[in-house]
Amino acid sequence: MAGAGWAPIQGAAPCCALLASRGADELVASKGFVSMSQLLAPFATTTVNVRDPSTGMTVSSKITLDVRDLRKDGFLLSHTVLPHVLHEALLAPSPAGVWSVDGSLKQFNDALAQWAEPVDQETFRSYLSCLFFVSTRDENPLAALSQLIQLQHSQQHSSDGISLAPSHCARPAWTTPATLKHYVVVYEGSEEQRSREIFSQMCSTYGIESCSQLRLDGVRTAANGDEGFGSPDPWSSRLPAYRILEAGLERARLSLIEKAAAAAAAPTSPSTPSMGITTISSSYSISSAASASPSTVLPPTTTTTYAAVAAADGGTRLAISAGCLGRD
Repeated sequence: MAGAGWAPIQGAAPCCALLASRGADELVASKGFVSMSQLLAPFATTTVNVRDPSTGMTVSSKITLDVRDLRKDGFLLSHTVLPHVLHEALLAPSPAGVWSVDGSLKQFNDALAQWAEPVDQETFRSYLSCLFFVSTRDENPLAALSQLIQLQHSQQHSSDGISLAPSHCARPAWTTPATLKHYVVVYEGSEEQRSREIFSQMCSTYGIESCSQLRLDGVRTAANGDEGFGSPDPWSSRLPAYRILEAGLERARLSLIEKAAAAAAAPTSPSTPSMGITTISSSYSISSAASASPSTVLPPTTTTTYAAVAAADGGTRLAISAGCLGRD
């Protein structure tokens, strides 16, 4: 069994997708969280029993799941977004507030492991299972659950390129065609009776072993932090990574606007073949990132890519909303 100092390996945790109904998202937001995956993050480590096939002995081990909301989280696009997040990881101070080379490199490695877009040969960055959350706030929780299941199935098996991921994230990949599923009804203490009724109906449809209840009480705010959730705040250690992500997305947005403006102002010339980027540019080095100004664009990429995205509907303004690079 792993000792007390055990820590998960960044980028090596099995991925679990998540889809939440409107009511579940509203309930989580009322508690001070951006998404259900953010709420669950500190509790994703558990002890499991694994039977050794060669000896038949049962071995206990710890495992951490990487839970990501398909509509709010994901792996960043390597060509346009990830380099900007890595740039911010290099420049950001450590959680203690002091910048150092060792701390900067650790943050860079952690960000690369957490956010890098998966390749076809990978297993760890594809989703093994999917969690479905509905709430007592939903008008018809069973219908909402059925819609979420159909949405996940369409995303995984459709051939028309449907993607639930935010615009700055790669299309989700799945490990097997028959994805493991688990169904959860989330509620507040005052709605326990209604939650039991919904849970009973879910068990009748999907089986008791595939269904759970989750009760949420208390409100987490900047002022009370730990109130209602115990002390210390289990989410505080993850705030630096969220701040790096938000800063990187904002930097990518500004770079996108800058490139689109430059493309619009450039004189018209005969069309020439564009050169796409297949990997992160080798010019994205630690030395150049450390000395770059916020307006510097790293790595270089084709102007046509940015222009097409920014001017797709006549120059729609791009903005960051709840950590997502999208349009408004």
